[in-house]
Amino acid sequence: MKRFFIMACGAALGVALTLFFSYLTSQPTIINKPAPITPCECCYESFFGLTMQEFMDGVGRYGKTRPQLLGPDNKDARACWYSIDTLKKYICQIEKYSHKLHIDTQKLGIRFFYAVYPENIPNVRYRNHHTLFMVPTQFVNGANVDFDPRYTLKAGIKPQSAVLRQVPLTEKPLILGSLSADDSFSNPEIDMGKNQGQLCPPICSEEAAGLLDYIDKQYGSTSSSNQ
Repeated sequence: MKRFFIMACGAALGVALTLFFSYLTSQPTIINKPAPITPCECCYESFFGLTMQEFMDGVGRYGKTRPQLLGPDNKDARACWYSIDTLKKYICQIEKYSHKLHIDTQKLGIRFFYAVYPENIPNVRYRNHHTLFMVPTQFVNGANVDFDPRYTLKAGIKPQSAVLRQVPLTEKPLILGSLSADDSFSNPEIDMGKNQGQLCPPICSEEAAGLLDYIDKQYGSTSSSNQ
């Protein structure tokens, strides 16, 4: 009788454990995903160190003092527009190839070079116009050094000794300019080359043209004490 009682208890316990584990396995697995980054996490007040007056004075001074080489009926570019998407893709490319080279993201940067387009580019409106070229940099031995992480990886160059001058003249480096994909300096094989940027002038929105006109008028009346 005692043996039968023990066997019954054991069977009941086995059934209970089977039901319990069956319940656990039937429950959906909960994966703790990281919370998405909110706009507030990207705010750095130190970015805003320029007053509106200083901005207007600088832009107005450039428009007044930059030699106008295109003739009385033409104006050189005074602004360059890029979409957020283009800038993010460009930065993503820099980070992707730098990561493969084991370069810390904190050591990366972008240098802006002032440049002038030649007279023979297909885009007539951009001929002889001032523009900006963006070039990746890495911090090496106390200095920000211009380099091309994509070419560095391709050529098998040690990251610490990589410099932009190593890129052959026929190679298309990881440099972002302001011409769109249908112009001579674009690379249709690279998605970031599409819709790269717009120079103003010649391509100005009504608001951009109005802002430049407003700045020029304000600078003419307030520049005497700010030059």
